[in-house]
Amino acid sequence: MRSGGKISIKLDPAPERGEKLLCAVSGGADSMCLLHLLVSGGYDVTAAHFEHGAMKGVRGWYAKKRQ
Repeated sequence: MRSGGKISIKLDPAPERGEKLLCAVSGGADSMCLLHLLVSGGYDVTAAHFEHGAMKGVRGWYAKKRQ
């Protein structure tokens, strides 16, 4: 949702501020944006990497980043 040059999200059901959330991220722009919005929105977020196989070569890239 876009409002006055800012991006906001609506979660349904909406968790309480400070509630611990687990956000699965693939490292793509959309999941990193979601993670950023949750953190900047005051949520206590833990990010978990999720490789869903949509992009070729990601497994090799991620393995190199973990070393």
